[in-house]
Parts: sequence; structure tokens; C-alpha cells
Amino acid sequence: MGSGLARLGSLTVAIMLQASLVAQAQPYKICIDPGHGGSDPGAVGCGLAEADITLKVGLLLEGLMAADPDLVPLMTRKTDVFVSLQGRADYANDNGVDRFASIHNNAYNGNVSGIETFCYTYGSMASFDQRDRIQAEMTATWPNLPDRGAKTAGFAVIKNTSMPATLSELAFIDFCAADALLLADPVEQLAAAAAHHTAIRESLGLEGPIGPAEKTGILRGIIYEDQGVGAADMSVRIPGTLVKALGQDGKTVEAVADDPTASWAFSLTPETYTVTATFEDYYEGSRVCKVLSDQETWCSLGLFPLSPIPDTVAVEPWWPDVPVDPPDVPMVVDPGAEDTFVAADLYEAPGADGSVIVNPVDASQPLESGGGTCHGHRSGGMSGFAVLCLSLFTLILLMGGRRRTAGLALILLATGGSSCHPAQGDVPARLTGPVIRGTDLAVVDALPVTRAADHTQPVWSPDGKSIAFSGGGFGALKMIPAVGGEPVILATGRSSGYAPEWRDGAEAIAYRSPGQRRSDVPALAVRMDGTRARPPVNATPGRWVVVRDDRVFLRVGSGETVLSLPGDRHCCALTSRDGRFVAFTGLGSGIHLHDSRSGLTVGLGAGNHPRFSPDGTLLAWDHCTDDGERLTACTLHLADLRGPSPVVRTLSGAPPLARHPDIAPDGSRIAFESDGAIWVGRLDL
Repeated sequence: MGSGLARLGSLTVAIMLQASLVAQAQPYKICIDPGHGGSDPGAVGCGLAEADITLKVGLLLEGLMAADPDLVPLMTRKTDVFVSLQGRADYANDNGVDRFASIHNNAYNGNVSGIETFCYTYGSMASFDQRDRIQAEMTATWPNLPDRGAKTAGFAVIKNTSMPATLSELAFIDFCAADALLLADPVEQLAAAAAHHTAIRESLGLEGPIGPAEKTGILRGIIYEDQGVGAADMSVRIPGTLVKALGQDGKTVEAVADDPTASWAFSLTPETYTVTATFEDYYEGSRVCKVLSDQETWCSLGLFPLSPIPDTVAVEPWWPDVPVDPPDVPMVVDPGAEDTFVAADLYEAPGADGSVIVNPVDASQPLESGGGTCHGHRSGGMSGFAVLCLSLFTLILLMGGRRRTAGLALILLATGGSSCHPAQGDVPARLTGPVIRGTDLAVVDALPVTRAADHTQPVWSPDGKSIAFSGGGFGALKMIPAVGGEPVILATGRSSGYAPEWRDGAEAIAYRSPGQRRSDVPALAVRMDGTRARPPVNATPGRWVVVRDDRVFLRVGSGETVLSLPGDRHCCALTSRDGRFVAFTGLGSGIHLHDSRSGLTVGLGAGNHPRFSPDGTLLAWDHCTDDGERLTACTLHLADLRGPSPVVRTLSGAPPLARHPDIAPDGSRIAFESDGAIWVGRLDL
């Protein structure tokens, strides 16, 4: 016990030293993914459950990163809830995180021991580097366990994420003589979290001096007029802006962003730079960004005009501008994030015509909407007496003296106790409006148009002749004729293949810069010959869908309404081209649909990857089951939005792992991905 306290004390010293570092602006976002949870306990053995151990280690890792000025942690789950593999990857992709770390435990008949770490078989070099560093740190942390090596695999969460990603198998939970003893020990759980923290920092270049092989990196960005929603809308560019980058050594480089897209780029020595942008009739903007060796760092800036921004901005619409009535719901106050998922279970009732009406909320488990209920972690602060006691305890532990990289006591001080802050304002207490479940439809004559590889997320061109899609872990944007042929690469770079959007007339396609969400206006565009095109503008000026703090908001002018329910994490919002409908995903509650004309939001059931048809009358999505590591089966679904209530149908006839559906402009065909290839089939309507 004494050695454990000494070890914990040394961990506390290290994290206190880390917390004293000068805070860095623009820290790296890290997605921590505790494996399994809820109805999926994962592997079990020696009286332990994998879902419980991974959550404990994940929360400790979150605490370490929250105290680290260079990192911002995001969690796919913070309680014992089920989150699909699809949802975990989508959440990381939509948040534009810089690194993804999934935490798991192994099991094999109770007679195998050791540590192993995985990255995707065809992952980036940064994925391999993060994997190798985690494996090295974990084997150094638990030297008595066998080193089973750094390996590759096709696990769903490391295959379907757009950033460097790893999956750690900490130890074998069913090997009771050694592995399970470490997994069950709170001090060793903290040590495992500390090993991951150190490895991820080093993989990001945050430890040690710049070596001789690490010479330069690229710092680039876009200068845009801030419409009040930051980088969610970069459609109004400010060419001619003077951009300066000031290094820590006092040296400055500058350039004029005179390209029509107002883009700029510098090749710089790896370090932290203060970037400023100045233009006549705008307030000066600045931010701090870190340049890494042989990597590209995006550092776009939004400038506010000296005169007030009008509620609607006169810009050329990218899509046809169809008037939309503002929602007849009051503006609400941001109620604060909650840490517990409340799944929206489906409650079915027969309709008058024999159809099935689906109420997407189980009335037996109402969703909280304020008041004094406390749902979990970091919801309040400790009492002064508790802080004093824990501070004294921490000082006692400082006498331990060995070098480590974490501190449980300081984490407790940072995260607080169990008191609660009541929610402010009114939030939707439950989903409203019926959903009709119609008869199944068939996908017929489905054939692949690309060879099986790493292709995903197909998007039909407006003329229905071509399909754009993503390749290389969302690192490439490609195009192929709808009848098949050889793919053409249109753009490469991180996030270039994430959620592309065609321009009218199929003359160009817009794509994301690193860190952009699906709900953001794409920052970049390319023509079919590979040359840069005019970036798109907001399709519905004065209206934005904003994802912030894992919730979805609709902003109209200066008013803002929350669309998502409390108690879940949300991502991946998108708007129909006419601006009427908003679809988004809850990690625990599935697909949600908001109608801006009626102000109603309905739950469509479990699923991911919603996408509207070009005319906004149909919404397609997929729903996949998994075994905790790989997808096991997927089905496609279609909601008809032309009536007073959505009519949801299942699409039969597609391959077993069909995902990412997109409806052709004429509504007669559907494109989707299955086993890494793009398929096209006909809808038997």
C-alpha cells in the first residue's frame, strides 16, 4: 500500500508541473473512446467487465488531458451507455479531432496474457506512430506483462475515422494471475491512462526538442467575414487581407491573401506562432497556432466588420433560395451539457389506417429538462472543506518521489464533486409529432461501380451522371461516372473527402478544410478538371445550424433555438437544400428530424449518416449493428417527408453492410458504400 501511495504521489507531482505550464492557444482535440458500454459489457473475466474498466481508464485519461494546456479531451461516452461503432467514428469525424484513442481489454480462455495496440491496416503514418508510442509506454508501465506487439487490423472505429487513430488492448481481462490484477487496481488504471497521455503528446510532437530531421511545416488558412457563427460559415471571404505570423523568437513573416478565396500559406520552422490579420473596415483578428514538422496546420481567421452585421447578408445563394418560415418556438438559454445519455426508445401504436405510429420516446423514462436532478460527472464543485482535505492529502502524496505523468488527487480537484447546477431556461422535454412506419421498399439491380478498397460516402452530382466519394480515410475526394469507370482524384488532404457537396450544374464540388463540421459551409471547392473553384456561400443567408458542446442549435438572425434534447451527445447536423429540414444524430438516441415550418422535432430511430435528397422530400440513412469491434449487419432506411408526418421505410435488397446512402436527383436510384466499394441500385418505388 505504501508503494502505491508513493507512486500516486509522484504521478500527482508530474501533473501539477504540467498544469503550471504556460497555456497554449488552439490546443489539440483528442477523442477518447472507452470501448463497449450499456447493453454491451464487452469481455468479462475474473469478476471484471471490459466496459467498466475501459470507462474508468477513459475518464482518468480525460482528467489528465483536461489539466493539460495543449489538449482538449472529448469522450464518446462518460457513463455506462451503449454507443454504436458508427456513432463513435462519426462523432470524432464531425468534431474534427486531431487524434482518436479507443481503449479496450482482451480475453482468450483465461490462459493468455499481454499488451497489444492496433492501428488501421492502411492508416496514416501518424496512426502507426501513435500506435507504436502507446505500445511502448504501456509495456514500460506494465513490464511484467508480455509485449504482444504493435499490430494492424480493420476494427471499425480505427478504419472509419478521418484522423490518426489507435485501439489499445490494455491486457487480458480473463487472465486472473496477472493482467486482471492490474486492470482492477485504481492506481494501475491511472498509470495506463498516463501512458496513453504521454504517448499521444509525443505523437503530436509536444515532447522534446525539434530534431534535425524535423525542419519545417506548413501553416495555412482562409480569411473570412465572421457572420457570428465563427468557422461554421466561411462563405464571405476577404481577399487582400494582410496576414502576419509572429514566432516565439520575435521574427515575423507576412503575406497578402490576395487570392479570390482569401487563402494564405507559410512554410515555417515548427513552433508556436501568433497569426494576425488586418483589413480596412474590419477589426484586427488574431489567434495562436502550432506548426509541426512535415505537417500542415490550418489557422483560418474570421474578422468582424466595423459596422454591425445585418441579420441577412446579401450574397449569391449557392442553392436555390426557397423562403422558409422561422420556427414558431421561443429562443432558449443554453442549459449546459449533461453527462448522461437517455435513449429515445421507440413506442409503437397502431394507426387508424393499419399503419404503425412511432412515438420516439418511452414515456416510462421521461427526459430531464432542468430542475435539480444531477446526472454524473463534473456537474458541480467540491465544498471548501473537501477541497482542503484533498489538498492536504495531495501534499502528503508528494513525498512519494518517483517520476510519473499523472495525478489522481489533482484530477479530483479539477473535476469537482457531486453537487449539481440546475439547468437554466426551458429545453424541449421530449420529442414531438408522430412518425408513420410504412411498408418496406426494395433496392434492385444493385452493382458496385468501384472496386472494393476504402471508398465511402457517395454523393450524386446534380445531373445524376457522376458520383463523388471519399477515399483514403477521408483524405481524398474522388469522382466516378455513375455507370462505373476509373475514379478521378479531385482533391487530397485531411478531411477533403468528408461530407462533400456538389455545386449546381455539376461544374464543381465543395469540400471541407480540416476541422470543419458537416453542418458548416464548406471552405473549399474544386472543378472537375482539378482547378480551384469559387467557394460556396450560405444557402439560406441569416440562418445557420450550429453544433456546439455536443448540442444542435438553429440560429435565425440574432435568435438561437436548441433543437437537440438534453442527456445525449449530438453531431453530424445537416440541412435540406431549401433550409426547411434539419437532420442530426444523437449518439444514444439515433436520427432526429426538425421541421423549421412547424417547429417540431421527431426521432426517426437508431441510425447514422442521414442525407437529404436534392429536393428535400426524402431522407436516407443507415443503421448498423456491431460486435464491439466490427460491423455485423447494416440496413438502409428512407423517410418520405412530403406528408404531414414522416413515413419511414426499410430498404431491402442491399448488401449486408450497405452504409452512407444517397438518393439520386430523380429519386429513382440510390448510391451507397458496402465493404469499401461504391454501389448503385434502383429504387423499386
